[in-house]
Amino acid sequence: MTCTFPVAGGLRMKDLKVYWHQISSSQMVEKEIYAVDSGKENLTLQDVSYRGRATLLKDELYKGQAVLEISNVKLTDAGTYRCLIIYGGADYKQVSLQVQASFTKITTWTERTPFSATDVSLSCQSEGFPLPEVFWLSNGLNSNLSPSTSHTMTADGLYNVTSTLQIKPSSSQNYSCVFWNRELEERTMKLFHLADEEPSDLQRSVLLFIVPICLIAIISSSAVVFFLKRKSLCACSKKKMNQETVTDAVSTKHEESCQLNPPT
Repeated sequence: MTCTFPVAGGLRMKDLKVYWHQISSSQMVEKEIYAVDSGKENLTLQDVSYRGRATLLKDELYKGQAVLEISNVKLTDAGTYRCLIIYGGADYKQVSLQVQASFTKITTWTERTPFSATDVSLSCQSEGFPLPEVFWLSNGLNSNLSPSTSHTMTADGLYNVTSTLQIKPSSSQNYSCVFWNRELEERTMKLFHLADEEPSDLQRSVLLFIVPICLIAIISSSAVVFFLKRKSLCACSKKKMNQETVTDAVSTKHEESCQLNPPT
C-alpha cells in the first residue's frame, strides 16, 4: 500500500513523520501498524498482530512514496488503512485492503448411502474466502444436480465448505465438484473416479459379514453330505453282513441234511 508526498529539492529525513493505521469500522478503533518519527522507525505503539510482519520500504521514501508492506497476510488484515504524513504540512490518504483465499485444496470421499444397496454419496470439502458457489457437473455438464451444501467458519476466518451429492453410480458417468470464487473469478474443481474408488467402510463390513456366513454354509453342507454318505455306507455294510449270516445258516443246514441222509 502506497501514499505519496512531495520531495522537491531532496528529502529532509529528520523533518519526516509517517503513520500507518488500520481503521476497524466494526470496533471503531485504530491499530497502529507502523510509524516513522523524525526519520526514525518508532514501533513503540505497534499493534502486536503486526509485529514482524509490517515494514516501511525506506528507499521508497526518497522517491516521495511511503510504501507499507505486510507479509504473511491474514484475513483479519482486511479493512481500511490510513496513511498520515507530516512533512512541511500534513496530509493523509485512506487505502482499502481486501484479502481473499483460494479454494485450491479440495478433499473428496465416497460412501455408500445407509439403507440403500445402490445409492452412493459423493462429498467434497475445502477452505477459503469469501464464501464460494458450489455446483456439480455430470460428464462435464451442469445437469441440474441437487447437492446438499453447508459451511462453517474456522478460527482463522476461513469458510469451511462441504458439499454432498447423492447418486446411483454408472460406469458411463463421472462427476465433478466445482468451487466458484466470484470475487477472484477463480474456479477450482475435483473429478470423482468412481471405478477407482476404494471399497467403503460399509462395503468392507458387508464383506466381513457375508464371507464368514458363506464359509459356515459350505462347511455345514460338507458335514451333512459326509454324514449321509457315512450313514449310507454303514447301512450297506450291515445289509451285507445280514446276507452273509443267512448264507452261512443255509450252508450249515444243508450240511446237517447231508449227514442225516447217508448215501445207500
